[in-house]
Amino acid sequence: IYRINSEHKGFHLFGAESPVFVLFPCSFGMIINGYVFINISMEALHSARLGLPYPKIMEDFVNNDGFLVTKMDGWHSSFKAKTPVIRKNFYRPLIEIHQPIMFDFMLKNVPSDELSMLTQQDFCRRRQWMDEKYKVHKVFDGAITVCEEHDLIYESPCSVKSFRPGNEYIKLVYEVQNQLANEYYTSSRYNYLPKEDKKLRKVMLNWNQGKIDYLQSLKEER
Repeated sequence: IYRINSEHKGFHLFGAESPVFVLFPCSFGMIINGYVFINISMEALHSARLGLPYPKIMEDFVNNDGFLVTKMDGWHSSFKAKTPVIRKNFYRPLIEIHQPIMFDFMLKNVPSDELSMLTQQDFCRRRQWMDEKYKVHKVFDGAITVCEEHDLIYESPCSVKSFRPGNEYIKLVYEVQNQLANEYYTSSRYNYLPKEDKKLRKVMLNWNQGKIDYLQSLKEER
């Protein structure tokens, strides 16, 4: 969550219209009355840095029914939370909120004893909430707090000088989309697609890069 350096009133959604998001929905953002909300989501994105179980190996393949399946292996956990939780090039936010989620359909190919040995450890049990979710982890002033159901989440004190124009946060979302998409498409998980489909990668990333270049030019004109 961020603040912009103007008294903006209204609502603006960005990132969800990009071709990268359509095929790889990993990040989008909103500006609401001067506050910027950026959402970032990807399998095991938060888990490793929060000390929770994560797979060292993930492979995508199409099963006999024609559905895309993610196979996970090499489960590990450090049982120690670290900051920054996401090691990307972000501006300092007012506050960060993380909630790791592991969906049932992704765990069908995981040996139950392999994962349960980790999830039954006290560190993980204290952070389990309900269904497939873990409790919300709040990063405030560099410290990680595990939130309970009715805890208040409030912003970090931040100098007005650190507020940025809205376009800089919009550009950040397109950069994150390209970075996460590149990580996925250059990994072994991407090998299941035929070569024809892989051509979409360049088209998607180039569209985003065009937006990034345009928003950068607005910054340079100021």
